[in-house]
Amino acid sequence: MTITMDSSDLLIQALATRAGLLPTTPSNMSCQRYAAPHRVVCEEAVIAPAMHSSEGPPPSYSNSEWQKCVHPEGKPYYYHRQSGPAIVTEADMSQPVVLDLLNSWVEIVEEMAKDTQTPLSSSAELYLQLEEGNCRYYIVDHVNRSIFWLQKVHGDEVGLPHVVSDLHLSHALQAEYWRHVEVFCMHLPTCPNGALDDLISQFIQGQADHMTSVASTFPYAEDDCAKYLSLLRECRDAGRIIWVVARLSSVLAENRRLTHYGETHFRLDVCDKIYEAPAIQYNWLLSIVSWMLFNLPAAQNSRLDSLCVDDILYVHRWKAFHTAFLNEMKMNVTWVSFLGFTFRREQR
Repeated sequence: MTITMDSSDLLIQALATRAGLLPTTPSNMSCQRYAAPHRVVCEEAVIAPAMHSSEGPPPSYSNSEWQKCVHPEGKPYYYHRQSGPAIVTEADMSQPVVLDLLNSWVEIVEEMAKDTQTPLSSSAELYLQLEEGNCRYYIVDHVNRSIFWLQKVHGDEVGLPHVVSDLHLSHALQAEYWRHVEVFCMHLPTCPNGALDDLISQFIQGQADHMTSVASTFPYAEDDCAKYLSLLRECRDAGRIIWVVARLSSVLAENRRLTHYGETHFRLDVCDKIYEAPAIQYNWLLSIVSWMLFNLPAAQNSRLDSLCVDDILYVHRWKAFHTAFLNEMKMNVTWVSFLGFTFRREQR
């Protein structure tokens, strides 16, 4: 991001009313994360004496207050440890103007926390991302594995899905928490307490569920569970391992939201429909066409409906359907070719 004097003027105006401090979620910021990067031109390097050695001067991108971390995928971010909550950002803190802007927003967040009587302890982590005249933020709670804000937030405003209860909302917020940890993992000394063991136990249960049921709601197939269990049992605490745990944990937390885990109307069978939806009315002409084709289209449509229940489609079920469908089509083509060849031969 390039900060200009005009954007600094806008910042001052926004700070006066706090209108520029905007809530967001890790999912929203991830959409921008994988956008096409800026293009660069490489040039010949001029290497100063002792550059990048332990005896040389510190790199130009270093900062005494902010630690530069590099995500396992290669993208850098900055981390700052203070007496209160830690701070993480993807803004370039090696630029003095960016440093000053971000520190101003940190002060605003601290003032809002005092006004709302929301203590921000050392177990919290503040995410800030600068925009033109604004700053996106959310706060991470590593104890409860959730995220929160310092103002009333509507779910649609930050892209959260609709929910039916506070428990249902907690699953959505926990999924957001793990998406944050997935992106900002390299400064963490260890996995969140018990997260790895809990993840292993979930995959054991999921594998057993697939082995003993044909309608499991666990999002990974039996063979995939075995592969992940083999991988996770070799894990040790490190930034890259935390990334693995966080990515898988976010999927399982999101699946608990989709299955309404813990609710009275939970989805116990993968084919259970729990959302209110109007019945689909099919065109009468399509019904006639399907009948003329021995109801094969209707049969395939029924199979597709059973795959995508309440707009949820599990990858392993789709792969199984796709493989079976291709095999069926190959068999049909073989039979049609054989019957066509036999018919032509009889005609001669």
